[in-house]
Amino acid sequence: MRGVGRSTGRASLTGFAEIKDVIAVCKWVCENLSADRILLVGSSAGAPIAGSAVDQIEQVVGYVSLGYPFGMIASILFGRHHKAVLQSPKPKFFIMGTKDGFTSVQQLKNKLSSAAGRVKHT
Repeated sequence: MRGVGRSTGRASLTGFAEIKDVIAVCKWVCENLSADRILLVGSSAGAPIAGSAVDQIEQVVGYVSLGYPFGMIASILFGRHHKAVLQSPKPKFFIMGTKDGFTSVQQLKNKLSSAAGRVKHT
């Protein structure tokens, strides 16, 4: 994410500028490293950002989420991103701790019950 730690730039409130960053990095990887298959991995606030980019990049073959913030409070910031990853037909794997501070296991299960494509959670 922009502006975190020693990262340059400034985080956007909506995360849509960061989605463009993910797309740009994937494009660079394809062009400079001859990659034709990419697995996107997002953690915490990065999970909704990566999830929103999944279907915007042809070379992305799947998505892994580590602690996706689906909870009520986190949805205020990231709710606009839920639809993109949940409706994607690409395979998705969600990893969530049982004591996550933003999303309960039940909230995760509820969200994933409507997801398209192949979905696994643990």
